[in-house]
Amino acid sequence: MPIGTPLRTPDDACSWPSVAAIRLRRASISWPYPRDESGAFVVVARVNGQPVRFLVDTGATDTVLTPDDARRLGIDVDEMTFDRQAETANGPGFGAPWTAERFEVGGIRLRDFPVTVNKTPMSASLLGLSFLDRLESFEARRQTLTLRWRDEAG
Repeated sequence: MPIGTPLRTPDDACSWPSVAAIRLRRASISWPYPRDESGAFVVVARVNGQPVRFLVDTGATDTVLTPDDARRLGIDVDEMTFDRQAETANGPGFGAPWTAERFEVGGIRLRDFPVTVNKTPMSASLLGLSFLDRLESFEARRQTLTLRWRDEAG
């Protein structure tokens, strides 16, 4: 409907988005991750600039670093206080809080991102809901996990 055209019905008014609706629209950016050979979804993130392999775990409340990954990042694991108790599939576990200055997955860049360092060895670090809940959405369909991020600058 060209500008200046009179509205004929109430439906005509609904065909144009409101200014508020236009402001709410932002670019949605997505990254697909295929299953690995074991059937898991694995994401390589950059933690303070260093690559870390994370297993995507929707059952994990926190994003968790293995002690080995933490040491590789320069964290003095032996001096940490492991006072956070968590219920895991293997029984109670203990972790220590730590904050990553920079945490990047795909084009998503977070600052001062809280993670937990696990006390006991693990086969992989876990990308948990503390990260996933910040996304616009995440979806596993067929053999691909898609992470969607709402670009607030867009």
